[in-house]
Amino acid sequence: MGRDRFTYTAELTDAAHIFWFKNEAKFAHGYPYTGWLQTALVYVVGVYTAREQGCIPSSQYFCRFWRFHYFDWMTFLRRSGVYAWAGGLVLGTILFGSPDVSIKRCIGKYNYWMSENIQDTRGNYSNFNVGKF
Repeated sequence: MGRDRFTYTAELTDAAHIFWFKNEAKFAHGYPYTGWLQTALVYVVGVYTAREQGCIPSSQYFCRFWRFHYFDWMTFLRRSGVYAWAGGLVLGTILFGSPDVSIKRCIGKYNYWMSENIQDTRGNYSNFNVGKF
């Protein structure tokens, strides 16, 4: 019980499921490279916001934009969410990850949260909820 009958080693029937549960997001979205791309885009958005406000000159690329007294944090956070988080995730998935796995993950999450569960009465010994597609 729990051992392979030929090699007498422990059976690892859930090993593949555990592996994909822990690593599917990394493979799909290309982490940690996508994380570094998103971090760089957050910095670029901050420099762009500071440059737009006139805090730094247009020829300066590296600065501590967060130290300026009149730095517009709300615009920076909105742009970071749109361009760095969402745009960086999409761009990183295309460049470093696997878009087809990502699309399947999105469809699976959508079906999990948005589909209405109906009873499957054709099971022999137990009933399962299946999503209505």
